[in-house]
Amino acid sequence: MEIHLLGFNELDKNVSPLLGKVFGISGNYFDPGKMGSYFQSLEQVNQNWELLNLLLNEKNEYLPSLVLAMKMLSNALDLQKGLYITF
Repeated sequence: MEIHLLGFNELDKNVSPLLGKVFGISGNYFDPGKMGSYFQSLEQVNQNWELLNLLLNEKNEYLPSLVLAMKMLSNALDLQKGLYITF
């Protein structure tokens, strides 16, 4: 997915709109499963939902790939909660 085509190339490279951001210091991030561990505050959940919604409005062919992420973000917004994503 090429988000930069839509003018999002200024996004922080350490933050993923699908996953969130890592926690800790470089080289020693919180990652108990050693496969990835990410956090999103409620504010980030809202920003990421808006970002992905804008992306889908511009490139609706991404809908099949993003439907689960949008549902996850929408559920968190409905509950007014942040997210913890781990693998």
